[in-house]
Amino acid sequence: MQESAPALRAELVGYYVDAEKKRRLQLLVKAFEKKKQLAEAVSQAKRTKPDTTTFTADGAAVIVPATYTKDELETRKKAIAEAEKKQSEFEQLLTLALVLADAKAYDKLAKQLG
Repeated sequence: MQESAPALRAELVGYYVDAEKKRRLQLLVKAFEKKKQLAEAVSQAKRTKPDTTTFTADGAAVIVPATYTKDELETRKKAIAEAEKKQSEFEQLLTLALVLADAKAYDKLAKQLG
């Protein structure tokens, strides 16, 4: 019976290690999806207004560059800064999880991913 205890222990440890590997892999998949979403949010915030095309009386098309009001500029700058901050914080957390492979980093990652 004592000979089977180490084998049982090894089997249990192997089971828990495999379960943890699967959990971490699923977290990393979700994390890379969120990373992509955050990058899209940053690019969305950085997009400028499209230029408008107006036509003159003689039918010639004139491209008028988009203009921003002071409030629009401030709102845009805040949106860009917030999106970049979220992306930066998530990148740091993801880097910690990948480089350190620490359980605490993965727990934080799981919390942030919901």
